[in-house]
Amino acid sequence: MDELTRIVLHQLNNLFFTSREEETVLIRYIYSAKKKTVECISAFNNKYFNGEIYPYNSVIYCVFLFWLGRIIWLKEAERKLCDKIYYLNKALNAVDLLYEIELPNIWSCEHPVGAVMGRAKYGNRFYFCQGCTVGGNYNKDGELIYPIIGDDVMMYSDSKIVGASVIGNNVSMAANSYVINTNIPDNSIVFGQGLNIVIKEKH
Repeated sequence: MDELTRIVLHQLNNLFFTSREEETVLIRYIYSAKKKTVECISAFNNKYFNGEIYPYNSVIYCVFLFWLGRIIWLKEAERKLCDKIYYLNKALNAVDLLYEIELPNIWSCEHPVGAVMGRAKYGNRFYFCQGCTVGGNYNKDGELIYPIIGDDVMMYSDSKIVGASVIGNNVSMAANSYVINTNIPDNSIVFGQGLNIVIKEKH
């Protein structure tokens, strides 16, 4: 058993209790989670990444814990263990990334504390910073609608994308911007909030 596996099991058992069966499942998929994490982190410029999963870096470990829970959920539908991994990520990194969320194959974050990613459709190379929110909003029929987010979307600190919003490719959400039930074209920078948003062309 490698050091990373021992760390994860130790942390889980300090917060919760894991059964022998749960530990076996976790060990079975930890390599796959490491592989997915390397794919994600290496796609972005992270000066702390040297090709290994470093559990003392919040970005790297946040991405790893998401993929660990996500892969176990997809392969085993083992909700109780996945819930423990989800809460471990929340406790350590103050990020809300439920294993049922379909984040893209390539994504990452910076200072993930306070971020909440909801059940949107995410494009590849999605990136978010601290305090960001992607969430649903009810339409006039009482249906909960989530955003559709294109490729290469960057959410800077405390930006929000909510409801029936469609975000194009290559879009930057400026700090504290807030888009709700709004379509944003490709190659844009978004400033402001609600009805007062400003959309500028991104060169």
